[in-house]
Amino acid sequence: MKITWLCFTLSFAAWMPSALCAAQITIKSATSAPTANLFVASNSTTSGSISAYYRGQVSAGNPTRRSVGDAFQAPSTAEIAAITWKISAFHSDVLSKSFSIRLYEVGSLAGTGTKGDPSHAESMLLRTWTGTLSPALSLSTPYITFGLEGDPLTLDAGKYYLFVFGFTEPTSATTAANQLSFVTSGNDGGSVLTPSPRHWRETDGTWTSFNRNHMEFYVQTIPETSTSLLIGSGLFSLLLFQRRFRA
Repeated sequence: MKITWLCFTLSFAAWMPSALCAAQITIKSATSAPTANLFVASNSTTSGSISAYYRGQVSAGNPTRRSVGDAFQAPSTAEIAAITWKISAFHSDVLSKSFSIRLYEVGSLAGTGTKGDPSHAESMLLRTWTGTLSPALSLSTPYITFGLEGDPLTLDAGKYYLFVFGFTEPTSATTAANQLSFVTSGNDGGSVLTPSPRHWRETDGTWTSFNRNHMEFYVQTIPETSTSLLIGSGLFSLLLFQRRFRA
């Protein structure tokens, strides 16, 4: 399996102290889907595609910026490490564009206007990561993994979450809207994930949802051994500090 590694510096949610905003995210592309430490895996035997556009004209007089994603139910409580999407096509112009990955907590897997809607009063935007797409993006390695280890987040069992990818860089409304396209289950296919995810699209701030066109995505967790080592290392450092302080 071929893997390409890249690294970007990201800025995180505004409430975080500035000293903590220098965390990094790793981005890798691979020829096959991830298999280790899977938390959620959503794919299908059928295929279609859905695109995220940065601002431009999708059609004459129709400037738009579209973000896309899927909501799912957390099967257990775990600290997430990465989100992977499979891409199907892209325009070369998007490789220099800024993007964001947003994570929402929503109230259900229901549709527009319900507690499942990201714009609902009870929905919460938990985290935002931003970066710039790499010139090394390639369809020969279509599985794009965004590593979140630098700013991980714990998801709770039974709750509903939504990962959304979208471009953040505004461009002229009179230019063509170039896109990054993601593999989906298509109009006739469903996800293998149970319960089935809810597909969402945000177009210039307006959210719509679908029971079809589920994106192929994979959410991975931080291995328990890594977490235990970090905790153990922290406790050891604390004890060592206390001994030196007493001395």
